[in-house]
Amino acid sequence: MFAALAFGISDLWNARISRQMPSAGSIVWKVATSIAVALPISIAIGDLPPDGGWGALGPSAGAGVFYVAGLACLLNGLRKGSLSIVGPITALDGGLAALAAIVLGERLSALGYAGLALAVVGASMAAAERGRRTAGGVGWALLSAASFAVSFLLFARADDVAAVTTVLAASVVGLALAAPVAARRGGFTVPSAVRRYVAGSAALEVIAFIAAAAALSRGPTSVASVLLAQFATVVLVLGIVVLRERPAPHQLVGVGLAIGATSMFALTA
Repeated sequence: MFAALAFGISDLWNARISRQMPSAGSIVWKVATSIAVALPISIAIGDLPPDGGWGALGPSAGAGVFYVAGLACLLNGLRKGSLSIVGPITALDGGLAALAAIVLGERLSALGYAGLALAVVGASMAAAERGRRTAGGVGWALLSAASFAVSFLLFARADDVAAVTTVLAASVVGLALAAPVAARRGGFTVPSAVRRYVAGSAALEVIAFIAAAAALSRGPTSVASVLLAQFATVVLVLGIVVLRERPAPHQLVGVGLAIGATSMFALTA
């Protein structure tokens, strides 16, 4: 739950960052911070290379690909839409990961199917904005949810590696993917208006990243992924209270259903 709270607060700052600098540049700073924190810790605990050899980092490296993709989609969604809508829809990642874990072997109850139906209805209502077919950023939010869900499943398979080393491997891959894109699209300069937000977001996310990797590797995956997705409640409140966003009543109902769905998924394990 600590990771969920940290991710929620970080997304408040991500909403500001997304409107001031390119997504790739922001991601570079985030993963570079993760590497700076995780590398010395991994060396200190003797987990480089891991006991299983360098090949044990395969799932972590794969998770890095999807984690960075999910983060890029989230930032693009926040640039186009509102935090109180994009955040909770992105938080369906936990439900998607939980259902996938169940399909892959974890047992499914009737609540799993009910939660899936509730998630679909909730996301659809949250996405429908007044005067438009779809609220801004919803497409990116859904792509973000799918990408994060895959990363959760891969993190869960890295149970033979220390959580901090898992984050290190994922961040190295993320840096390799984001840096060339940032170099072509605006570089790495952080505007002065959002420097404190970039620093704060990077610090929160590296802590949450390690906590999430630890929770997922210990499992059950279905429970851990859904608890991580409870940041939906945090971003909804922050979007309305701090950013003064005013979703339509039906959107609030949809967001509430989506949050309820993630809670139902947690009961399926």
